[in-house]
Amino acid sequence: MSLGGHPGSVDDALFSPDGKYMATTGGTITKLWDASTGQEMLTLYGHTGEINRVVFSPDGEHLITNAHDLTLRAYTLSINELLSLAQSKVNRSFTPEECQRYLHTDSCPP
Repeated sequence: MSLGGHPGSVDDALFSPDGKYMATTGGTITKLWDASTGQEMLTLYGHTGEINRVVFSPDGEHLITNAHDLTLRAYTLSINELLSLAQSKVNRSFTPEECQRYLHTDSCPP
């Protein structure tokens, strides 16, 4: 399987605890992949220095990265946690287009 899309080489790669996903880092970005199909699911940004390492939380619902910019970043992968966070920040309903683009769903959750 070929995992493209990093600006340079892949520096670290790790499977999730359940084996469903793979996280890769290269440069200042992290990507999440479906391990069975190789389809890219997410690209995560935030570091200004090259990423050293990526790890999954034991429950597989968070990714943690550290980088040469002396920062750690924690990313939430749980759709329910993300929805709850987004709904706490937005004071309106999501449009169907926003749900498709940002939540990767055909319809908005109730």
